[in-house]
Amino acid sequence: MTDSSDKSQNCCEQEINKIYEYLDGAVSKEDVETFKKHLGECTDCTQEHDLEVMIREAIKRSCCEKAPQELKDKIRISIDEIKNKA
Repeated sequence: MTDSSDKSQNCCEQEINKIYEYLDGAVSKEDVETFKKHLGECTDCTQEHDLEVMIREAIKRSCCEKAPQELKDKIRISIDEIKNKA
């Protein structure tokens, strides 16, 4: 791989990792704009984003019960711990 493709791949990895935060509304306005711009320029990341949107929509349709807040908090803590280890 060339340096430019390494940079591009690294950039895409960073943006793909933001998909979940973006869809959860957990990113700053500045990051939203950066993320949207990247999606407009990168078909691979757009496909990943669209796939995640479809998965979330399918889950919403098939799951009628809301998770208790305590469970949501535990999941978010676990996600944060995993991110901090990476």
